[in-house]
Amino acid sequence: MRSSFVNRRKKQGSVKIHSVEGDEKRVSKLVFEVKKINYQIAGLTLIKDFSMMVLKGEKIGIIGGNGTGKSTFIKLLLDELQPDSGTIRRSKTIKLAYFDQMRENLDLNMKAMDFVSGGREHIDIGGKSKHIIGYLRQFLFTGKQAMAPIRMFSGGEKNRLMLAKILSQPANLLILDEPTNDLDVETLELLEEMLVDYTGTLILISHDRTFLNNVVGSTVVMDGDGVINQYAGGYDDYLIQKQDKLNEKKIKIAPKIKPKSKPDSKKLSYKQQQELKQLPNKIEKTEIEIGEIQLQLSDPEFFQQPESQDALIRLARLEADLERYYEKWSELE
Repeated sequence: MRSSFVNRRKKQGSVKIHSVEGDEKRVSKLVFEVKKINYQIAGLTLIKDFSMMVLKGEKIGIIGGNGTGKSTFIKLLLDELQPDSGTIRRSKTIKLAYFDQMRENLDLNMKAMDFVSGGREHIDIGGKSKHIIGYLRQFLFTGKQAMAPIRMFSGGEKNRLMLAKILSQPANLLILDEPTNDLDVETLELLEEMLVDYTGTLILISHDRTFLNNVVGSTVVMDGDGVINQYAGGYDDYLIQKQDKLNEKKIKIAPKIKPKSKPDSKKLSYKQQQELKQLPNKIEKTEIEIGEIQLQLSDPEFFQQPESQDALIRLARLEADLERYYEKWSELE
């Protein structure tokens, strides 16, 4: 999947989930085609001139700090919001299963099994009839828990129950918005295994670095201020490619970083000369801070901490600053 994403970008990244892809050969290869969309809200730019294609069977991760527009982007894809400009083309054969981070309101007095099955004793999973209690056992619920009211469940168990309901639905497009929140390790591993085996199209919003690395084939990074980029691979692949881009820019600029002769320096104003003089120090400090944040992000447990969101936003801003410093250096030099 990752290699197919890379090739396409060059031209332009155990329960079985019931996917209808295998049964419907008529489903178009194209799921979404996004062309140069822009979107603002209350004067804040969330998406700026962004284009991408989503093909059948792709697994795409979306990352970004709070307020960068991740959920808004999903609503645009699903036609719940309209872009200010640009177009979004959608497959007419989409069958959606959507796990929202806001979670739907649960009837706490309803039995867990009835919530998932709609009151039926058997549900259809992958074309096979399965007893609801047997199905819930695959999500680590006991028979007693399956027959218990939802009010008896912990927050993590409620999330697990929501996943059981969502993943029982026949779908060729699965969108999961922060599905790993409050999940225990066993459930997290189960969900990861299910998504790896899923044959439909997956769009996954998550800050769980290891989870993304193991599941997705490309990663969409929302850096803030409307800047969005797509990278082949998971979270670690994104960091490597981002650093490679910065290194390439350094190489391009490096040959030009030589003292100018005095006559040439007269072309710059005093203010510009001072700005040029300060740039090396700014670049060095920014690179050091980027390295420190990336070191923090290399620890998967860091994403369980509240400050992880702020770190992602800070990293995006520092990377943008660094690129701007190099461009300014090239301009003044």
